[in-house]
Amino acid sequence: MAHILFVDDIPTTCARYKDALEGENHKVKTANYVQEARDYLRYVKGKCDLIILDLDLPETKREFDNKNTNRDTGIKFLRELKDKDKYYRIPVIMLSAKVTATHFQQAIDADVFDFIDKTGDDYNVLFNRIENALQINSNIDVEQAMHNIEMFPLKSKLFRNMIEIVRKIAPTDANILLTGETGTGKNLIAELIHELDLIRVNPLVDCTV
Repeated sequence: MAHILFVDDIPTTCARYKDALEGENHKVKTANYVQEARDYLRYVKGKCDLIILDLDLPETKREFDNKNTNRDTGIKFLRELKDKDKYYRIPVIMLSAKVTATHFQQAIDADVFDFIDKTGDDYNVLFNRIENALQINSNIDVEQAMHNIEMFPLKSKLFRNMIEIVRKIAPTDANILLTGETGTGKNLIAELIHELDLIRVNPLVDCTV
């Protein structure tokens, strides 16, 4: 069972998805505007497994009551989440019925986990994406992997962003090229990627010449 925060300005949409997700044995909290979602995350101290976020959202209750939404609000909230230490590791799936290429790229740049068209009623697509997000997030223990290879964490935002990228690509079968000058830590990053690979069967081979 996962703890999911579902954020959408349409109450009937929230109720529909809440029922569907609870039918899959998830615990679901809904919010209709950004400040409500922000307050809830603060209340639970960031203890949330997944956030499902609409692209068009009101920022405040007043805007919600007046039915005022902004297409940039969802993206701004996504950026806010990824910029905070308590929330940046929570995977975010965005929903939209009118997504544009620009908003899609903005979401990707802001580190969204997935983007789903919500116009259809087929929940299987959403369920599959949710399970994928939860499985990857639960299986990747970056801190333990860093400890295993004696890699010491730094507090800089640049380092944190790099580790987050490694956390996402390590479980995939993508070919990864690391570039950089001597002494910048390429070998450590390669070791970390190997340590986080969920299906590794062979030792890491150092081909440095």
